[in-house]
Amino acid sequence: MRNHPGAGRQGPVRSSGFVAAVQLTRPRNCLLTAISVWVGAVTSGGPHATAAVVFAAAGAAAIAAAGNGMNDVIDLQTDRLNRATRPLPSGRLSAGVALALSSLLGVTGLALAFLAGLLPGMIAFAVVVGLALYNWFLKRVGLAGNLLVSLIAATTFPYGAAAAGGWGRWWIPALFAVGYHLARELVKGVEDTEGDRLAGVRTVARIYGDHRACRSAAVLLALVGLAAPLPVLLDIYGLAYLALVGLLDVFLASIVLSLWSGNPGGRRLSPRLLLGMALGLVAIVLGEILARPH
Repeated sequence: MRNHPGAGRQGPVRSSGFVAAVQLTRPRNCLLTAISVWVGAVTSGGPHATAAVVFAAAGAAAIAAAGNGMNDVIDLQTDRLNRATRPLPSGRLSAGVALALSSLLGVTGLALAFLAGLLPGMIAFAVVVGLALYNWFLKRVGLAGNLLVSLIAATTFPYGAAAAGGWGRWWIPALFAVGYHLARELVKGVEDTEGDRLAGVRTVARIYGDHRACRSAAVLLALVGLAAPLPVLLDIYGLAYLALVGLLDVFLASIVLSLWSGNPGGRRLSPRLLLGMALGLVAIVLGEILARPH
């Protein structure tokens, strides 16, 4: 029996579509979101290896994936210039499929968050509203949108603490996260200037120029780096935290210098900043674990 002419191509096409759907969600960012929720649970001082924390982390990752997908649907035209290899502008995934997938992930994420508890569910609902507000309105007005995204990113820590049934010291990573994410949003605005100009998006880089946006991001990262040792000086964390923060500060210093000089190499710095986030999360966890009485 002879195969249909197109039968031999179905596997690769489906595989490509699946890979594109995964790439749409930005799995690396989603993983960092889930880990941040767990870090928030660790800072609470409560139990952090419970079903509620797992539900909360999975829910946050799903909501982050939904937000990323919705962002790409709305940014399709600008991404044809700024991020042409992404699933939608490259044609590997349709906007309709991306929209359906994002909606499903958002609903799933909310359901998981409410399984973690009423308070985590309410925080997750507020985040979904904030993401919708950002994607549909605020992302085009510059600094207000950047600040909203930074605050949303920081909510992973009180959200995780709430899932663990306590509060503790979630405010430490949350405060650092606001400044760090705001700097990253400014950097992303510089990286996407050309597409944003054609789409009329009023980022800080578009309004004040790439040079000022880079220097503003550099100042924010420098402030985060300078403030990072404060938990040790306040006798909250110990020397193990300080050692990792020292590594983070060296890493940040290289990015600050590059931004201050206008990033002459033209490198995309925003992906590198994800590495700094991961290092900061490890430092917080280590500081919390070693700070507790045994």
